[in-house]
Amino acid sequence: PDIIVTINGVPAGNFRQGEVQLTVYNGDYIEIDASRARGDGRFVVSVPGDGLSSPADGAVVEGQGGLLPVGKVKFRP
Repeated sequence: PDIIVTINGVPAGNFRQGEVQLTVYNGDYIEIDASRARGDGRFVVSVPGDGLSSPADGAVVEGQGGLLPVGKVKFRP
């Protein structure tokens, strides 16, 4: 089933083919819409470089269905 990544509530990617790459800006809010998923979901955040302080590289987002919050994007000063 479709599992969608949203940025500020707007669909920005789909896990149908596996990994999803996003372009984000400071203050964006990221969620995973797993409402169509069957069973538990486990997603790992991968941040290239060290420019973000949030979400953290390697953070794990887990849950069963619904909206799973990844968090608000914060760049390092």
